[in-house]
Amino acid sequence: TKKFASREEYDEFVAKLTEQIKKDYEIDTVYVSRSPKVMQIVDRLSKLDEASRQEIVRRLIEAERLRTDTATSLLLPTVSSLFE
Repeated sequence: TKKFASREEYDEFVAKLTEQIKKDYEIDTVYVSRSPKVMQIVDRLSKLDEASRQEIVRRLIEAERLRTDTATSLLLPTVSSLFE
C-alpha cells in the first residue's frame, strides 16, 4: 500500500479491484483491507472447511460494519475470538 501517493489514488485502486473481482468471479460482496489482523484471519481461514469459513467471515464483516456504522470507535474482534 505504500505505492499510493494519496488516499484518492488508493480509493480508486480499491474501486477498480472490487469491480474486477465482482465481474470475474460473479460475486456480490468484496471486502478489501490493509489490516494485518485481517490478513492473519484470512491465513487461518484457508485451513478450515467451507462452513466454518463462512461463519467466521460473517462475524468479521458484521464486526467491521458495527465499527464503521457507529460514532464510537469499536475494535475489530481478536483473531482468536473469531475462531471460537
